[in-house]
Amino acid sequence: DALTGVGFGGPTGGIPGALTGMCIPRHQANRYEGRIKDGEVLMFAFCDSSNQFTRATDLMNQTGAQDLSISG
Repeated sequence: DALTGVGFGGPTGGIPGALTGMCIPRHQANRYEGRIKDGEVLMFAFCDSSNQFTRATDLMNQTGAQDLSISG
């Protein structure tokens, strides 16, 4: 399991547990788990400024990203 190799899973409750530990709501975490298991990629961008946020959003949109969400 590739995600376990980078720190997801184990005692935190798998993918949903790791994501809720990052303040992602449980319903979103469960949905993301299904998409990851279907072979999709989950990507995070941590931005320190509105310029970085705009650039990250633009890049994700240009590459066909779906289901973008923002957390503060």
